[in-house]
Amino acid sequence: MSLLRAIVLLLALYPALGTGAEYVIPLDAETDVRVLVFPPQNSAEGPWPLAVIIPAGSGQEFIVRSQYWLGKELAARGWVIAVPIPRDNDAFFGDDTNLAKVIAELQTQPSIDAGKSLLLGVSRGGTSALAIAIRNPGSYFGVVAVPGRLKHTEPLPELKGLRVFLRIADRDYFRWHKQLPEMSQRLESAGAKVNAALISDTRHIFRIDWSELEPWLSSLK
Repeated sequence: MSLLRAIVLLLALYPALGTGAEYVIPLDAETDVRVLVFPPQNSAEGPWPLAVIIPAGSGQEFIVRSQYWLGKELAARGWVIAVPIPRDNDAFFGDDTNLAKVIAELQTQPSIDAGKSLLLGVSRGGTSALAIAIRNPGSYFGVVAVPGRLKHTEPLPELKGLRVFLRIADRDYFRWHKQLPEMSQRLESAGAKVNAALISDTRHIFRIDWSELEPWLSSLK
């Protein structure tokens, strides 16, 4: 199965998040990024912590929207969800500078907590979320990569207790499951706190067990 087909499968597996506010945030004099922002559902009055979903694939809008299922679950648990949609299908892979600008602008809103945010991603989005957090671990509560992988093999910087929730299918089409023990060891050796596991009897895209993820999220705030 191709990555594109795997991501399209998300559209059938999970419901849409719904209607959110749209912001256009400048990155420089010539470039901006659209960001869809969704407030918590049925939650107490804010401000609320921010969770950013990093787009998978090329960052095309239909692929970004296919990942709203993850945001819907988080919004129900008291997080503001931000979903950047890069211009010209230019994904955020490893780009902590542009993402930092997006987060800083969003956190000027009185309904959003300043300080650390949470990064999440599916497939390449999970890989990108890991890459971004590793560059500046002190800026993030943690990373949810479901799935994701460490793209590079060079030594990791000191990760200062960065929290990582990592799940990979045990029959992953791209064989990421073969890398999970080494990835976990590298992250832990660099100082991360890793919650990693294989999802049994499935392929690249899978449903998350919220009985595992929800306690992990609750421990962050």
